[in-house]
Amino acid sequence: MKRLIQISASAILIVQFACIEKMAFPDNINKNVDFTAGDTTYLAISPVWDASYGFVTPTEISIAQDGRIFIADSAGNAIVVLSQGGDIVTGFDSLKNLTSEEDSLIYPIDVDVDKKMNVFFIDGSNRVYRWNQLWDHIGIQSVASTGTFINSTTGDSFQAVSGSDDWFDVINDEEWEPYEFTWTTSQNVKDSLTSPHIFYDGSNLTHSYKDTYYASEKSIFTGLSATDDESNFIYVLDGFHQRMIRIDYEKTHFIKLLTGDSVWVHRGVFGHTAISSGSGAGTIDDPTGIDVDSDGNIYFAQHGESFPVHKIRPVSANAWMIYPSVFQPGSNDIMDLWDTTLIVNASSVDTFLTRFNKPYDVAVDQNQFVYVANTGSKELQVYNSSGMFFLKAGVESMIIDTSYWVVSGNDSSLVDTFYVKESHEDLINPKAITVDNRGMIYVCDPAQGSIFRYQLSNQLDEDLEPID
Repeated sequence: MKRLIQISASAILIVQFACIEKMAFPDNINKNVDFTAGDTTYLAISPVWDASYGFVTPTEISIAQDGRIFIADSAGNAIVVLSQGGDIVTGFDSLKNLTSEEDSLIYPIDVDVDKKMNVFFIDGSNRVYRWNQLWDHIGIQSVASTGTFINSTTGDSFQAVSGSDDWFDVINDEEWEPYEFTWTTSQNVKDSLTSPHIFYDGSNLTHSYKDTYYASEKSIFTGLSATDDESNFIYVLDGFHQRMIRIDYEKTHFIKLLTGDSVWVHRGVFGHTAISSGSGAGTIDDPTGIDVDSDGNIYFAQHGESFPVHKIRPVSANAWMIYPSVFQPGSNDIMDLWDTTLIVNASSVDTFLTRFNKPYDVAVDQNQFVYVANTGSKELQVYNSSGMFFLKAGVESMIIDTSYWVVSGNDSSLVDTFYVKESHEDLINPKAITVDNRGMIYVCDPAQGSIFRYQLSNQLDEDLEPID
């Protein structure tokens, strides 16, 4: 193509020539080699997990420690469990047709699993629900009804009835050690624990009494994440108060499983507000998605006017926890407000595009690579552990090689440049994202009632087939 453009009052003319080439794939996509952004790409994997898997609107997705995949299907009123190969896993019927303790339907919008096999989920209210896979699959033999405790400092002994104020005081006080228990086989108690039930309720003063600066009953939870370790807390995004809170575990019941093993049951209580509202690095502004890596770093996405993706690090400061921002504007690509991609067109030499467009979710892998569901642009973006841009997925890219003459008076020069043109055809509404230990990306697209998968071209397993 040939184009003449006048771009200034000094009679500078541009004569432009361009050709288009698709990005080339490597010769052997199964080759296990080191890669950079220039020698590999993310390929869509077949088959797409669609309505044939029972999905209606898959809204969020999480991978448990054992590799099973938990999908919150909001309109489906269920949490669907799949293997990494896409097989529907049996034994999770309790997560279908979800209902609250008041017998109203639950429409889950997010789900995550901790190392105690607690499956946590939220429905956009001020509640966090919990179902425990271990108790359900093994079965509860009995529940402690009373307990005798000995004070490790004074040697005093004390007996408390399960569920009483004294009971909660001693079982959550490290100075009191359990000595012996009496047990009950009440079926009602066992059924209440093995069914999905409320873990944390912002309207329940017992759960939220420490939340002295906010009206917990008005909270609207938009995202949650458990930790990868044995920490006894989870993080929840509160869209009403524009904050992130930590919900701590507090012991409630002591149960004996059918295997003979005994474990504590916990409820959630307000811990503290980790991040408050704001527009700077490490602050909250319309939060939508959250994840935690193996080192305890927290990542979250939001729809506020600045810094859509953040990484913060919990730091103990005497009796307090503080959460400084790890990524900083000007140092990490992921914190840029603008993408400085060069565009050459008929009206200007360069146009700056926003890097993110309404990102709904963020995920992190075992190497601390960050994956962003850039929902508004119908794509996925991947950043390395330093927050520097690596690659996109869910898009087909073409390199346009452009040469043009710049003429100014009697002087002229040939400028050779190129830019990337993208086609977004796979995804319509990529709203949730996670990644497994193989680097496989899983993306929920509720608009298509489907889950799409992507993997680097040089890391494909032999049994996986890219979509043509």
